[in-house]
Amino acid sequence: MSNLSNVSNFLKKGNNLTILIFFIFTCLIAIVFRMKSIEQDYLISEKRKEVRKLNELNKALKADRARSLSTKNLSKMARIHGMKEPSQKQIILVP
Repeated sequence: MSNLSNVSNFLKKGNNLTILIFFIFTCLIAIVFRMKSIEQDYLISEKRKEVRKLNELNKALKADRARSLSTKNLSKMARIHGMKEPSQKQIILVP
């Protein structure tokens, strides 16, 4: 009988070892996934900062373009380059 109980205890210990290994493996997988998630969050945060900077640059460029294309600035540039307003014959209306 004691031989049978020794085998039974051995199998139980083996079963416990299997459960322990499975638990450790599951914990390690959870840690790896969490680390990858945090890494992705950092990348997303960096890309959001880049997008924010690019949006600010885009606004500045649009303001600069609007300033350059203002009627006051265009009139000044036309005078500098010796241009004049077109005559009525030179204007073509496109439907």
